[in-house]
Amino acid sequence: MDPWVLSWTDPQTGTPASLSNGLLGLRIGRTGTGLDASGAPLPCFFHEEYETSGEEKIRTLPNPLAVSATIDGRPLNLSAATGYRQRIDLRTGVLVTEWKSGDNVRVRVETAIHPSRPAAGIRIVIEADRPTRVGFRSAVEGGVGAIAESGGRPESSVVKLWGSGRPIFAAHRLKAPIGEWQEQGVVWTWTATSVAREVTFEKLVSFETSPPHTMDSLLEETRAIWSRRWQTDIEIDGPAEDQLAVRSFIFYLRSSVHPKARMSVAPFGLTDNTYAGHVFWDADTWVLPAVAWFDPDAAASISGYRLRLLPSATANFRLQNDGDMPAEPVYQFPWQSSVSGLEVAPGDSKHEVHVSGDVVHSLQIGADLGIVSQAEVDRVGLGVARYYIFRSAGPLKDRTLLGVMSPDEFHIGDNDLYTNMLAEWVIRRYGPAEWRAVTFRKPSDGQGLLTYDHDRLRGYKQAAAVLAIFPLQNAAAEQQARTMMARFAGKVTPNGPAMSDSVHATIFARIGMVDEAYDAWRTGWMDFTDHPLMLFTEKRAKDVGYFTTGAAGCLQTVVFGFLGFRIDSQRDSGAGWSLPLGEGAYLHIESHLPKAWKSVRFKNFAVRGRRYNLVATHDSIQVTQGVP
Repeated sequence: MDPWVLSWTDPQTGTPASLSNGLLGLRIGRTGTGLDASGAPLPCFFHEEYETSGEEKIRTLPNPLAVSATIDGRPLNLSAATGYRQRIDLRTGVLVTEWKSGDNVRVRVETAIHPSRPAAGIRIVIEADRPTRVGFRSAVEGGVGAIAESGGRPESSVVKLWGSGRPIFAAHRLKAPIGEWQEQGVVWTWTATSVAREVTFEKLVSFETSPPHTMDSLLEETRAIWSRRWQTDIEIDGPAEDQLAVRSFIFYLRSSVHPKARMSVAPFGLTDNTYAGHVFWDADTWVLPAVAWFDPDAAASISGYRLRLLPSATANFRLQNDGDMPAEPVYQFPWQSSVSGLEVAPGDSKHEVHVSGDVVHSLQIGADLGIVSQAEVDRVGLGVARYYIFRSAGPLKDRTLLGVMSPDEFHIGDNDLYTNMLAEWVIRRYGPAEWRAVTFRKPSDGQGLLTYDHDRLRGYKQAAAVLAIFPLQNAAAEQQARTMMARFAGKVTPNGPAMSDSVHATIFARIGMVDEAYDAWRTGWMDFTDHPLMLFTEKRAKDVGYFTTGAAGCLQTVVFGFLGFRIDSQRDSGAGWSLPLGEGAYLHIESHLPKAWKSVRFKNFAVRGRRYNLVATHDSIQVTQGVP
């Protein structure tokens, strides 16, 4: 197994590959083009293409790499393919698809998306043992106009197509001794044909003013950017499948978040319209803490989205409380957020009021790591503290939150443990002095903490109560961590989302149950990446990916579990390594490596504008300066 290459050898599996950069997302079929097995265009998503009313859903656009080919008049497909392989080299980000069609035709397709621009390209090379008539057809469904330019021999054409009201710029090139061009129909269609032993077709597209000049220039820039990105890497001296899995998480997550994106990252990024492309606490609680060590600017876009739409958090409070508005700002963040920042959740999920605290918790991590100003976090935290005081009831020493949906998502009731602990943390840290002694009710029985009032310990959709251990790091919950894990970890439904196993793995590692941690971690990604090119799915029985939340959870287990990263408010003199972060926070690192790993090297991770190299073994932690 090559720990840098994701590959797939089954041409009949329908799950399309995914190329994304946080601005533009393309699904790519088994032929390496933007077509599925039936020849229909696969989806394309752009970060600025959302409906601006109603549920504010992301729009599904026509795939600009929807290119088909014919050989001697017959469609080129995979029905008679031999020697098929589709692969992504994570070092370059380039998708390569190769196969033989019949006895004499060899096909190679290179597909790439620019890592930082909304641009992509495809190159199809067809070789035959004899002169063969090869044709290519390229069209964008829904186009209503075209501008075509060509001079001299018609070897290239530049067109401007409109899809969903947005211009898409495309350049086509045919490299062959003999060629002809055709433009057909109201929906502009470009066709090139040639008779030769070897024919190369290229299409370059952009949602900006112009596409890259050539496929070679696109590939060169893509490889150069990924080479720089991989200066930050996690190198594992252990099983090759573990190494490949971790690099796949890093690759896909860094492909999902962009510093200039209009939106924060959705659970499926720009790979699918599941959940309408809306933003959830997934971005704040799972993706930001995983990405911040690799790309602080990209992680800052997640916080920036919340801060930019802060007025909408005030409007949400007003709308959901019949216009009752205190004189001072109150922030209630929506469960599902989109372009307006208003609540667009269609059902009971809007009662998951922990989301406001999750946003503050994420912002504080951002401030500790130097990607958000502490003043901004304090302002938001105070507004959310006011919200939780307004939303709760009872005396200051025994507040209750009634009628809330637990992160479990199977239950609406009173005093969810994680929500209450999170609300208490927000009020104590950011509220005025007279609120600093607040306590919220903690549901419990004779054996320990419960998930919510009247919890019968029968089962849960996903990790809920244990979130108070991690990521919240509540002291009372951490003291009962072993008891809580014994009570709750085994009761999560197998059909639940992917994050539960990685949460359990992180906690197991932190409390010294490293064997259990390693087993839970491997279950947490192996069961969800048994798909082409390790596309992470949300659920075991649902073939939809790429699920950024699941990948981020598994990457967090490596960083916060096995490598023992912690951000604390007090210095731990017993930690393997510590670093002051400002504002009274400290980063601590303590090794909890599984037996299967001899060592881990975390190269060039970022903290507050500086880079560090970490080498962790079972017995030691060594940290040195990295490359700026």
